[in-house]
Amino acid sequence: MAILIKNYLEKLIKKQIDENGIVVWYDPEDYYKSMLSEIDWGTVPIIKYEDSYYDVRFKAEKYFEKIERCKVLIYSNIKRDTNLFPLIELEKAGCVVEPHGPVERNTNLTVVIKEVFSGKISEGFIRDICEKIENKTISIDEIEKIVDSAKSLDTAALSIIFNTNEPQSIMLEFLVNKSLDISIQERKLEKELLKLINVYLGIEINEAFSLNQQREKIIETMLMVDFTESLGVTSIKEKYKNLNLPKIENQISAIKAILDLWRERSDITEEYIKESERIQGIYGIASEIFNPKNIIDVQTFPVFDEILIKFCLNETDNINLTELQKIVSKRKNNFWANEKAEISLIWTIIEYCLKLRLSIQKALKDIAKKELDFSELINLYIEEGAHKGWYLIDRNYRLLESKYAEFDIGSNFDDMIEKLIIKIRNEYSKLLNIQAEKTSSSLRIDQNIEIKKVLRQKDILRQKVLPILQDKKRCAYFLVDAFRYEMGEELFESIENYEQKNILPALASIPTITPFGMLSLLLNFNEVIHVEPINKKIILKVNDNKVNSRNERLKFIEDKISYSIKNFKLDEVIKPKKSVREEIKKADMVIVTSQEIDSLCEGGENLLARQVMNQIILNLKRAIYHLLELGIEEFIISADHGYLLGNEMGKELKINCPNGETYSLHKRVWIGKGGNNPENTIRFRASDFGYKSELDFVFPKEIAIFKTTGSENNYFHGGLS
Repeated sequence: MAILIKNYLEKLIKKQIDENGIVVWYDPEDYYKSMLSEIDWGTVPIIKYEDSYYDVRFKAEKYFEKIERCKVLIYSNIKRDTNLFPLIELEKAGCVVEPHGPVERNTNLTVVIKEVFSGKISEGFIRDICEKIENKTISIDEIEKIVDSAKSLDTAALSIIFNTNEPQSIMLEFLVNKSLDISIQERKLEKELLKLINVYLGIEINEAFSLNQQREKIIETMLMVDFTESLGVTSIKEKYKNLNLPKIENQISAIKAILDLWRERSDITEEYIKESERIQGIYGIASEIFNPKNIIDVQTFPVFDEILIKFCLNETDNINLTELQKIVSKRKNNFWANEKAEISLIWTIIEYCLKLRLSIQKALKDIAKKELDFSELINLYIEEGAHKGWYLIDRNYRLLESKYAEFDIGSNFDDMIEKLIIKIRNEYSKLLNIQAEKTSSSLRIDQNIEIKKVLRQKDILRQKVLPILQDKKRCAYFLVDAFRYEMGEELFESIENYEQKNILPALASIPTITPFGMLSLLLNFNEVIHVEPINKKIILKVNDNKVNSRNERLKFIEDKISYSIKNFKLDEVIKPKKSVREEIKKADMVIVTSQEIDSLCEGGENLLARQVMNQIILNLKRAIYHLLELGIEEFIISADHGYLLGNEMGKELKINCPNGETYSLHKRVWIGKGGNNPENTIRFRASDFGYKSELDFVFPKEIAIFKTTGSENNYFHGGLS
């Protein structure tokens, strides 16, 4: 159904009925007969000519018996008789609508087409349609179908070369495929191609140009249309008005649609990049001064990402951060970010920086509201719902450092990005410092250090793992080194197609170092851990069993539990060998351990460690899915401790160790006997945490670290936070 034409005629005739009462509508070409029954005329009676003028007059008489003016529509599909005027009385009493006369009463199809489509399609296209109407080679429905679906009127010959009669596809293929030029010339289709481009895009090209010159000029025009129209700035349009760019809405839409398709097609994006950079250079677009707000949605040229990146990097202190986030969200997935890895990486870095600044600001406000106890600190960290907890700050900072590690120097933005990273690192370290101080000050010797509402690390095996085995289900128990809560949340969110999943925070055993954490994960009956000083070192024992090393701890659990247990390192189950698969199939419980993060970070391999921090989540997923295939039904993933990842520690944040007897020294905990309490430290007895020991634990109150030997890095753990 020709909706646009029908709507136009309906409006035209109803207006005449309202103004004149009687309308005699002549439709000698029978163009509009089907519309007569499809239009809702309300209460207006319709009288159709059916081979007799007398019959029309007879049917119309009854509507003249009333004093008030009547409304009647009389339709005739034959030409008006201007010799005898058989309906002259009705015509004089009202008006005539026919394919002649003034526009407001003219139903000539070419006139209607011009009225309906003017401003929507090119004038050349309208002329082409009108020519088809005069030649009676096109119907009303075909007209609107052509306009709506952009089907060419004369693409049959072109379709032989381009293998399609779709104008958009033909034009785009011509722009990117020079190899077709010979075929176009051999078949003498240059004029037909230029006509198509003129009709659909409103671009007129000199026929004397070579095909390649024509191509370049068409691309130039299209890109400048995309640029000026997307920018929408009057002064820019005025500057380039001498280019005589297409102005009709339909032409502009067609041009932008072709360019959008060009940018979306990965097989031809190189051509777009080359042409865009060429036109950008011709017109000196890079030297123009633009208001950043005006170019947020403009993708035409690469320079706009450069301008917006500089704006975002320079304005983080001077503009609302949410406004910058809007810019980032639009640009990070646009054409140039998708095609240029450096641009994508920079937008990602900026995005994480903005997220961090906003969430850090909120966290500092939460802390400033009131004095927070230990339980409240935990709740703020793990909070779910609309306002996610502080754990997202740690995640975003980890991801930021990971992305920044990928950034290579040599960019125009090196100094600005480094300046922003330093600023974020300082702000993040400030928050960590406050959180660490609040945590340490909320733990009092005279208070119960155990938090009843939070699962304790030493209860995980007894409360979460053994019940699965008791239900005669096979399970896997992952003991992941340095897998802090925020990483667990990321893993939790990424696991799909699993009917039941849950995540809980656990209160780590103190001090938060591997021997204590891993052993706590394997305790069954609330056993007491003995911390014994031997030869200037500490030895952990449970029931007189030495449990310092991985092998000692695994032997301890195998001896304590009656179920069949098999233990593996993570890399053994990511892609298990046949022998491993056979062992897994025989086991009631599979214990999987991983120490990748700790070993790399503590060894000073900062760059590699950041990559592993992200990779470990993927590796755990792979291991889970492989074990699932091998019949494992339930999975428990836990960790020995978390970690702090911030700025590298300057001299002002390195504190002296207590001057007592030292048995174990880590960056965030001193274990020993006696001695002083250096400034900015807090001391506990080991027995305060339930250990059987005469030793003391001394921790930095904030994010300071003890002066230790070994590699320097910004990764540390062992303390209270």
